[in-house]
Amino acid sequence: MGPGEALLAGLLVMVLAVALLSNALVLLCCAYSAELRTRASGVLLVNLSLGHLLLAALDMPFTLLGVMRGRTPSAPGACQVIGFLDTFLASNAALSVAALSADQWLAVGFPLRYAGRLRPRYAGLLLGCAWGQSLAFSGAALGCSWLGYSSAFASCSLRLPPEPERPRFAAFTATLHAVGFVLPLAVLCLTSLQVHRVARRHCQRMDTVTMKALALLADLHPSVRQRCLIQQKRRRHRATRKIGIAIATFLICFAPYVMTR
Repeated sequence: MGPGEALLAGLLVMVLAVALLSNALVLLCCAYSAELRTRASGVLLVNLSLGHLLLAALDMPFTLLGVMRGRTPSAPGACQVIGFLDTFLASNAALSVAALSADQWLAVGFPLRYAGRLRPRYAGLLLGCAWGQSLAFSGAALGCSWLGYSSAFASCSLRLPPEPERPRFAAFTATLHAVGFVLPLAVLCLTSLQVHRVARRHCQRMDTVTMKALALLADLHPSVRQRCLIQQKRRRHRATRKIGIAIATFLICFAPYVMTR
């Protein structure tokens, strides 16, 4: 193993440790929080963290071994199982992010309807759709024998089939990434923009009331009004920055997977 492989292996170990610890902490918080267990967002969060935890515990160690040894797992059928889990869990994670984004938009945009209608059973219905869709794609890849070891990425996942099957494989991967990446990204962008619009409208109402109250104070120093205006601008910029960070984080986490598959 050369210096490059050693550096990559060390990075994978760090990512693996952080993923296991952070997702385990999230699951523990959800387990000890009665409020999260009774909310739809809590169920969606548990599903997302559990998927990440399984991906880190079952898939990443074999990628680490692939980097260190440069070959496929020796157990018969192990690479197909790992590839199945890789495709299933990655697709399920992206769809869970989309479900969480939609849940956040409903909670902010329709608070009264959200509190009365969106119970954990509706979250279970969303998760059932996400799991069924992910199982369908990963099962199709396994049935068509499109799962195997890729030496370029040192992992068991989708691999390029022989020439006669490549048109079918191209259609499959295009559909997989359209549903498992483009659709969640579009949902994330649209719901984030809607949440930002609703929050900005509420902030504008509060700012209007604040400025009217300040106008009634005749002896108020002008610097106080100026400071209030500066704080309003900072809140708007902070909200926009948070939305940009959320979308950029999704792209950083999922775009490499899409590009390598």
